Amino acid sequence: MDRKNRQHARTPVDVDVRVSTIDPEIDPETGRRYYRAAEETCATLSPGGAFFKSLDPPPPGRRVVVQIHVPGNESPIETTGRIAWSRRELDPAAADLDEGGAGVAFDADPEAEAALAHFLAAQRQSK
Repeated sequence: MDRKNRQHARTPVDVDVRVSTIDPEIDPETGRRYYRAAEETCATLSPGGAFFKSLDPPPPGRRVVVQIHVPGNESPIETTGRIAWSRRELDPAAADLDEGGAGVAFDADPEAEAALAHFLAAQRQSK
């Protein structure tokens, strides 16, 4: 997704995020279906999307469930979305985690958008 097409400005954050695929992938060796789930770090966030660091992000177009673990919330903020773009590092030993990751555009979800907007407003006030 082109940055100038974003509806919301992204805010730098450092929060844990769990990203799980909704649709199965096919293992090329076994032919079996599987789902991805990974604990990652969210580096930028807005009510409409996020960037999370990952050495092995899902490919663009993949639908995902995103659980954002914000400080002070007992349970994560959960929403769905689509991977807009991803960048993989081919050599994990040399990878700079600031480079590898994916951008996810969230689906419209008024409850999640409100919770994220509240968290982000508190983040901006604390700086």
